[in-house]
Amino acid sequence: MSLERQRLVQRHISRLQGSIRKAVVEFLKKEEPQALKFVRVGISPIQLGSLYKLSIKIYHTKPLKLETINELVRRLRRNIQVADWYIYAPHANAIRIETLITIDILQGLITSPGTFRI
Repeated sequence: MSLERQRLVQRHISRLQGSIRKAVVEFLKKEEPQALKFVRVGISPIQLGSLYKLSIKIYHTKPLKLETINELVRRLRRNIQVADWYIYAPHANAIRIETLITIDILQGLITSPGTFRI
């Protein structure tokens, strides 16, 4: 893959990360006002570019309701057609939601019109 093509792909991935981040923040602020500190979203290749890890890290200032996190995962699953989602709590005041996505799913998310909504 040429350097220019790699940069273009990275720009699209960066834009998608921002769109997912914005959707997660909007949902959590609506459901759990005053609990959200910030959200980070990462999409990174893990198998020679054919498989990617999507990681959503939620940092909060007070406990979040389990139903809120479950609803967030349900909405993510509906928009990103992946069956297996994983939830981690690596340390106090942080929750990480992860899944593995194929290059086909990633391309579909990148080329879909409009912004990402949950």
